[in-house]
Amino acid sequence: MNKKEILELTLENSEVVIDQLMNNNLLKDIPFVGNAFKIANIVKDFRDRIYITKLAKFIFALDEISENEKKKKK
Repeated sequence: MNKKEILELTLENSEVVIDQLMNNNLLKDIPFVGNAFKIANIVKDFRDRIYITKLAKFIFALDEISENEKKKKK
């Protein structure tokens, strides 16, 4: 089981426990724990995209360095 699966399982079960503890029927209808998880995933995906963009810029910049400069830096 990877971290994502464990987190999903924990959040699903915590939502059930919280629902049992709450007396307000209106609040029970709001799946706030699931929404919090989805928001966290969106933030993670955004960070991953930024990282990939930076990595791509770095890799493309390597092509601009001459072979002599690369040999000097080794």
